Parts: sequence; structure tokens; C-alpha cells
Amino acid sequence: MLDRRGARNLVLDIVVPRWKFSDKIQLYYYGYEICEKGHSWGPGVRDHYLLHVIFDGKGYFRKDGVVKTLTKNQAFLIRPGEITFYQADLDAPWTYAWIGFVGGQSCQFLHEGKLAESSVFEIEEGNLARKYLKQLLRTDANAPESIFRLRGLMYLFLSEIYKQLSDEEEDLAINVQQEIYIEKAIDFVERNYSRNIGVADVVSYVGLNRSYFSQLFRTCLKISPQEYLIQFRMKKAKELLATTSLAVGDIARSVGYVDPFNFSKAFKKHVGVSPSLFREMNAEEKGSGIN
Repeated sequence: MLDRRGARNLVLDIVVPRWKFSDKIQLYYYGYEICEKGHSWGPGVRDHYLLHVIFDGKGYFRKDGVVKTLTKNQAFLIRPGEITFYQADLDAPWTYAWIGFVGGQSCQFLHEGKLAESSVFEIEEGNLARKYLKQLLRTDANAPESIFRLRGLMYLFLSEIYKQLSDEEEDLAINVQQEIYIEKAIDFVERNYSRNIGVADVVSYVGLNRSYFSQLFRTCLKISPQEYLIQFRMKKAKELLATTSLAVGDIARSVGYVDPFNFSKAFKKHVGVSPSLFREMNAEEKGSGIN
């Protein structure tokens, strides 16, 4: 934790250890600063998302050649790879807090709707996002017990940002919810493929009508749920055939097939050769140095 205090300037800059998080959204750092007059950053790029919330004063944010004057209760977002510059006003320099993070599909809403055009939005004083951000600033990232608090506050903060934006972008909310269903289904398959599960089990876990789920899954991934489950099992089976000496029947059970014959039949259909021949061919390739 870095805490520099002075009569006219205060900077709190907390770096979060990378091991704190292992899921798709990862908190990099967060902080707070009472900026000096003319304090600036850039032009430059980030390799992660960086979101500033202005608590007081004003400043200037430049992106794509457009300069905007920002004041209290506004926020500005910097996405990975964007060239930006921002500077505190010379007369009334801003005070702001920031949060830096990375994420996959869960952060897609930061590229759509209102934010896709301006990167600037309002966060009024009563917004819960401000409350969670302030709680985050009071959290010591290096405390052993902070891992769950940091993760929880980060998600609460982003959820309030998402909620505010989705109130204005109803279609976006629907799309994100659909992605959540798909991610939930994929996660279930990845954690349970070794069990005797089928599409009905996936549908039950996700909690949707089977017909709607199948249509949604195919629309998003261009493949049916049944085919995805089979392909994932075949992928795992090939890994076991290449890296272990397990019998074909044992591998069949390891990837969720009760009947080794059905497994071998499915394997040949999707891979083109039998499990035994695949193992032989893989061994020959390793022996000849082919990767």
C-alpha cells in the first residue's frame, strides 16, 4: 500500500497481487487521488480496463482526438489498447478514484450501448457503485482475509455499473443474460463430463426450457449442446490416450461413457480412427519427433 500525504496532495495507490483472483474478471489495482493542478497522464495505452469516478473538481479527458470536460459525479472508462490523455483542471483540479481490471465476455457490456460511443457516463452520489468503490478503497489488498472482500466489492461495483447502463440498454441486458446461460452450461459440462450426464442434465442445471436452450446454444456457438458435449469428451479422451496407459474401457468411463463400445463408436465417428489406433499413431509421432 502506498499512502503519500501532503497539504495539497494525497495519493492512495494499491497494487493487488495477481494470485488474488483466478476467475474471468481480475482486479489489478485501485486507488484514490486528490490531484494537483494540471496533473496529467498520457497520451498512452493500457492493456486492461481502467475506470475513474470523479468525486470533486473537474478535468479533461481526450480520446480519438475529442476532448471532454468532466466534473463531479461523472466517470470515464479506458479500454485495453485505447490511446487516451487526461488532465486535472488548473483552477479546480479533480479528485477521483479508479479501479483497474481485466475480463473476458463478462466485460462485453463495456464495449456496447452508451459506452461504445462516449466512454463517459454519470454516477450520481446515491448510486451504490460509489458506496462499493469507497469500501474497496478502505480494504487492504495484502490482508490474508481480503481475497473474498476484494472480489465481492469488485463484482458489486461492476454489477451496479452494469445495472445503470442496462436500464438504458434493455437489449444489452438480454444479450448478457444469454451469455451467462451459455457460460453456465459450458461450466457444467467441463466439471461433469466424466459423469454419466446428458443434455437433459445440462438443461436442468441452467434452468431453461430445453427447446429454447438448444436454440440459444446453437445460435451462440454454432453447434448443438449434444455435439458440444460429445466433442468435449472426445477432446479429453484424446488427452488421456496420449498421456496415460489406461485401458480404452477405463478411458471411456473417465469421460462419462458407461459402455466402452459406445465410446469407441463415438470416438471413431468424431476422430476418424479407433481409440487404439489413435494411441498407436500418437506414440509413433512422438517417437519420430513429430509435434
